[in-house]
Formats: sequence, structure tokens, C-alpha cells
Amino acid sequence: MRDTIVTLGLTSIFLLSGCVTTDQGQRIVGEKATDKASTAAMLELESAKAEDTIRRSGDRIIDPNLERYVQTIAEASAGDFGEEINVYLLQAPVFNAFMMPNGTMGVYSGLLLRAETEDELALVLGHEFGHYYEKHVEERFAAANNANILFAATGYSLIGLIVAGAEISSFSRSQESEADKIGAEILPGTGYDSAVAIRLWDNLEAEKKASSIRAVRKRGSSIFDTHPTSLERLDTLKTLVGVEGPLPEPSAEKREAYRAIIRPYLLTWLEDEIGRRDAGSTLHLLDRLDAVPGDEGTLLYARARVIDRALSNKRLKKDKLTRKLMETYSPETVIELLEASTSNADAPAQAHRELGNRLYKAGRHTEASRAFQVYLDQNPAAKDAALIKSLMLKSEGSS
Repeated sequence: MRDTIVTLGLTSIFLLSGCVTTDQGQRIVGEKATDKASTAAMLELESAKAEDTIRRSGDRIIDPNLERYVQTIAEASAGDFGEEINVYLLQAPVFNAFMMPNGTMGVYSGLLLRAETEDELALVLGHEFGHYYEKHVEERFAAANNANILFAATGYSLIGLIVAGAEISSFSRSQESEADKIGAEILPGTGYDSAVAIRLWDNLEAEKKASSIRAVRKRGSSIFDTHPTSLERLDTLKTLVGVEGPLPEPSAEKREAYRAIIRPYLLTWLEDEIGRRDAGSTLHLLDRLDAVPGDEGTLLYARARVIDRALSNKRLKKDKLTRKLMETYSPETVIELLEASTSNADAPAQAHRELGNRLYKAGRHTEASRAFQVYLDQNPAAKDAALIKSLMLKSEGSS
């Protein structure tokens, strides 16, 4: 399923992006297609199939508390349409969400990780509801004249086109702006702070600029793609909500309340981010996450992992910005960060293992054994327990 979510079929992009939007009007509560041969009916059927695929996906985050939390925000954003919205959480380091014609809403962990407050998450979910309310998916497919031919030509189902990103990428600027407007206008009525919420786009733009991948800094990528761009969106939203000058900082209480919700997944989602191999972007994200106390061990461990991988990544060394960034780091920096991580109560067991590995390689065998022992104490059923014990024996023999 991960490939289905992240991979994008080029043929589907070309077929959709070249279409002219056909206005479908606005959705009515409880509306269902009456003509079973219509594109709308076909989309409802395909949406149901896609929802079933998502429901059974191995990438789905099944956590009743977290699902209920996001579902409640989505329902508040949808107002009278709230009962039509079904939220599914998907684990992938992608800053995005999507919505299908049957009310299925997908929210990626990359978005949940980057939102700093509930206000910011509500802004994005309100934006997605805007697409649903204005029938933007139906407009794109109606413009294709015969959506059945489109599916046959690409070999994609709706899950392939929408969840993979083609539908999202193909929204026109006017559709995106329309959805932005709806999302921004919904916020005040649901009790969220619009000025705080739109900081999301400011943060996203700053993260993109910090990327270690030159193409991302210039044009964006799957994790940063927004249409229009983050800066255009921010300017438009500031006008919509009546904000002039710098955006207000969210309160510590709001940040801490939101972190408490996502904390159980913080390490897992950061591991996914590290796997993207974009040191500059991930380090910038960690800087923002550092603003909330209570996760020092986890964040220091993640920082050590990012730097360690970047130091040995030849591709990143070719990038001038990244090369300058990494000049201040060394293998010893990684050890120092891991030592700092393991001094915190929330340090993951992996931090002790990684510290032991690096101390062992540095010839500091006694310290390595201590770190390994803590790792085994915290994780006695570890799959690599035999390997760790053998390293401890070698350490004792060389001490």
C-alpha cells in the first residue's frame, strides 16, 4: 500500500492536468447520484472501493483515540456535512491530506507531525472539506468527458489516482484558492484562531528553504508541493483573516496540548522522516519540535540519526547548503547527541543501542558495554540481542 500512496502515475497526471474544469455546483447534505450511468455515480462507487482499500491498508494508523481526535476536528470543519466525513490516518512522511467524493478523508502522518497546534490541523482539514463541498474531484473527472475511459487508460482505480496524489496535484489554482478560502472562513466559527493556524504555511515554506535537496528548494517535492505555493497561500490567507505584519506565536498551552496527542507516534514518524534522507529539512523540523518540552530524549536521538546519516551521504555532500551545514558536525557530535539523549527519561531504547555502537567503534569499550546493557534491560526481547551480547563480550575482552 505504501507504494500506492506515494507513487504517482505519469499518465494519470497528463490526462488530468490537461483537462478544463467543469463546474458541478456545491454539494447538498445527503446528496447521492440518481443517474447510475453518470460520472458522479461511478465516482461514488469507486470511492467506496477506495475506502475499503484504505480501511484494510497496512499503512493505516489504527488508534481509536487519535482517529476520534482528528475525526472530531474534521466534523467541526464540515458543519452540517459532519456525518458524511470518515477520517482515515495513514502513515507516510507526506505533508498532505485528501478527500474523496463519498466523504472519505485521508490524513497523512507527515501532516500530523508538522502541525504545531490543533488550529493548524483544522485549517488543512477545512481546506479538504472545501474541495468536497465544491465538488472539485467531480469537476476534474467531468472535464475528462468519460472517467471510465480514464480509469481504463491508466490502469488506476480511484485509490490509484486520488491517494497517489494525481487528483490533488491536478486541482487548478482557482480550486485550491477556493478551498483555502472555505477553510479559512470555517475556522472562526469552530473556535480556532485563524492567525495562529496560517503559521503552518510559513513554517512549511521555511522547511522547504532549509532542504538539502536543491530541486526541493527551487520547486518543491512530494512532501512540500502546494498549489499555489506556500508563500502565495500565506499572503492570500493573511488577507482573508485580516492579519498584517508578523503572525502571532501560538501559546505554549496550545503547542503542548497538541504534542500530547501525537506524542505516542513521535518517534515512529520521525524515523519515517529520517528515511527521506533530507537532512536540512528534517533538522529544521526538529528545531520547531524542540519548542515543546518533554521530548528531549527522542528529539536528540533523531537529531543524532539525521546527522550521522548525512555525514556519510555522498549525495548530500554535493549540495553547497548542506555541506556548509554539516561543517559544524563530526562523528563525535553524534556521540555527544546520543549521550545527551540517553540522559533523558524519554530516550528510546534505540538511543542506548546506537550510543553503544558508536562508543564501541571509538574504542570506548567499557562505556559501550554500559550503553548496551541499558538497551538490553529496556528491550530484553530485542531481535539483535545476540549481536549486542557478542559485542559486549568483545568489549569486556578488550578492556
